[in-house]
Amino acid sequence: MATNQGTGEHKLLLADDALLLYVATTGELFWFNLGNGKMLRRTSVSQLLDQMASESGMSHAEIVSLAGANQGDLLAQVRVWRRDPKITSIGFLMARIAKDGSSCQTLSAVTSLPFPGLFLGSTQGGTQLFLGKQATGKTVLLERRVL
Repeated sequence: MATNQGTGEHKLLLADDALLLYVATTGELFWFNLGNGKMLRRTSVSQLLDQMASESGMSHAEIVSLAGANQGDLLAQVRVWRRDPKITSIGFLMARIAKDGSSCQTLSAVTSLPFPGLFLGSTQGGTQLFLGKQATGKTVLLERRVL
């Protein structure tokens, strides 16, 4: 399945003892049982992405990175942007998405670069992992504990 510019990339990950497929072109999450492959649930997050874009003063949003969080929720690094004939504004934020897709909570302010780096995922203990760069240009793994 191909993606198009403006929707992001599809994601496949393990979360909450299930296989999760995020289809970027439709904004849907599909949860599958790891044992038998049957679909457990299907959830749309496209309205949540629109909401995040609107609340941040932008017009579009796409999921850059996605990982499981506590209680089966998801953590997402989201790219938001505004297309304007004169200038294109781009920003990044972190958000928690309810596993049923009913709500989202913005966890960070919008920043011009992914801060503190590219979101890789989270540990079972809740520590978020990022790939970042030091001032010297060296790439490092950064950990951020979320309470």
